[in-house]
Amino acid sequence: MNNTARTAIYIKSTIKYERLQTRGLNRNIIIIKITQQNMPQLFISAIYRPWKNIDGLSQDNAFSGQVEEMKRLIPRNSECMVFRDFNINYKKRNNRNMVNRNLNQILNHMVKKHLLGQVVRFDTWSRRVNI
Repeated sequence: MNNTARTAIYIKSTIKYERLQTRGLNRNIIIIKITQQNMPQLFISAIYRPWKNIDGLSQDNAFSGQVEEMKRLIPRNSECMVFRDFNINYKKRNNRNMVNRNLNQILNHMVKKHLLGQVVRFDTWSRRVNI
């Protein structure tokens, strides 16, 4: 089993929050609920989806598990923010020939359920091959 966590959240020490407990093999997801009285209830999530399968799970099952944890812990109509590194090319989400296309379908469902909008509109990583 790989015990490496690949995500973190930094919170100002004066802000009161609760870290919600995730089930099972979801070490690469953190979900917190802001509980400070003078602030609206807000859920913040940080998710990392590794390139390689972990703990013997398929890519679909591992990512579905992370999304299910979000659905379980974050109420449907609540205010939330999701910070992520899904290792998914969002621009190709509708491309039928894309590898791991199912992951985009899982992502699209999560985005619609929580009424999320993506802030970053450019590639955050690319691979260059020297020829």
